[in-house]
Amino acid sequence: MAYLRAALVATIISMAVAAPAQSVTDQQRLGRLLRDAAPRFGFVFSADAVAAALQKAKTLCTCSDSTLNAARVGFIVYMVPRAAGEAFTALCLTPGFSVDGSVTAATGACADFTAFSTSSTP
Repeated sequence: MAYLRAALVATIISMAVAAPAQSVTDQQRLGRLLRDAAPRFGFVFSADAVAAALQKAKTLCTCSDSTLNAARVGFIVYMVPRAAGEAFTALCLTPGFSVDGSVTAATGACADFTAFSTSSTP
């Protein structure tokens, strides 16, 4: 009986100390945070890909354009690492629009951007 009690106590302690089976890696945690803040974007800058990402956009941003002496407005997307050891990448996509309002291939992108803070106003 003493052996059974000791085995039960040891099992309970090991279950409390052991890492959960569903533990999340640091990379997975960052990926989840990014999904909450911005849509994932692939590596092809086509009008269709930008239009699809725009439908899921969550955060606005601006890219400085010294040629126009202004800031272009866009939205933040993230790209997953292509290989081990690489980091996630965030970009501000600044879509161009045709006369009918659809996204064109004239989309710009910058990595040095300013995000708009979001606030809800009544």
